[in-house]
Amino acid sequence: MSRPVSGCRPAATSTAPFFLTVTETVGDDPHRDVSLWYVHESSHLDGLTLDPREYAEIRWWALDELRRADPIALDPHLGRMLDKLDAGPWS
Repeated sequence: MSRPVSGCRPAATSTAPFFLTVTETVGDDPHRDVSLWYVHESSHLDGLTLDPREYAEIRWWALDELRRADPIALDPHLGRMLDKLDAGPWS
């Protein structure tokens, strides 16, 4: 089971999931990945703790960089989530 990225000190956090996705994974252990997406503000100066079994590195992306990135390399649902975020208002 995945562990969330920790160490975030959110300035504003949604209390309910902002977005829900279901993705069929591929590879050595294909399975159905159900993700609850939450929104919070943070800074690139905030420290993050990653699960080294799942993440080799981390970096911060500007929103325009995310929109230009290959969705398969990141997450196939990312574009829809960014569209929903842009549409606002949300709670």
